[in-house]
Amino acid sequence: MKLNAYIQKKMHGFTIDLSFCCQPGELLALVGPSGAGKTTIIRMLAGLEQPDKATITNGNTVWLDTKQGIELSPGKRKLGYVFQEFSLFPHLNVEKNVAFGTKNQERVESLLRLFGIHHLRKRAIKHISGGERQRTALAQALAPNPRVLLLDEPFSALDPITRKKMRTDLARHKNMLHIPIILVTHDLEEAHFLADTIVPVVEGKHAPLWPELCPSSVRDDTSKSGFSPFDMETSNLGPFPTNPILPTP
Repeated sequence: MKLNAYIQKKMHGFTIDLSFCCQPGELLALVGPSGAGKTTIIRMLAGLEQPDKATITNGNTVWLDTKQGIELSPGKRKLGYVFQEFSLFPHLNVEKNVAFGTKNQERVESLLRLFGIHHLRKRAIKHISGGERQRTALAQALAPNPRVLLLDEPFSALDPITRKKMRTDLARHKNMLHIPIILVTHDLEEAHFLADTIVPVVEGKHAPLWPELCPSSVRDDTSKSGFSPFDMETSNLGPFPTNPILPTP
């Protein structure tokens, strides 16, 4: 179901005033400099921050309508959220982390295989790599069969080579998920590689000229890390299986 959002919120020094939509099976990237309001926008989508004025709908379901006084709690919005930091439970192993949001063990097994971490299912979180942790976080976010997936700089904590592999894997399978995906990133190469729609944001507003005017250091960020938007090599972490079947929760 399509995600539609119109959001306003007064911040320190500027006001967020933005509208966008994202179709199922597509990825929309919010790009822009640090402090532009991107993370605040995605947190308002999730219901973790309160806008001053907003209308957010997912298909026929109204998540938020400040004019009519409608506001669904984060849990009732049925979304998956992957934070900049790994949102994993350190006392649980990989399998139990993925299973946290669903009782459907068949779906857990499918996600473990989809993300190439089935062989690590009994491993403690502290004993797996950064890329494996992020794959676990993505599987955890998808376990409850969310209607929307929110990704807030999900690869920023990874080393350059692992970031490249994770991007490639996500690009291969975003259409299969068939839900709207919103990605926050400051990396233009990452946005161009993954996104169907790119929304540049500066001081909370749509800034279509920002990619042309931004510092070359931002444009060159990924090339310095060895990532190329045309490089689709298979991940050494193990490629995702093709055409997986994911049971619903």
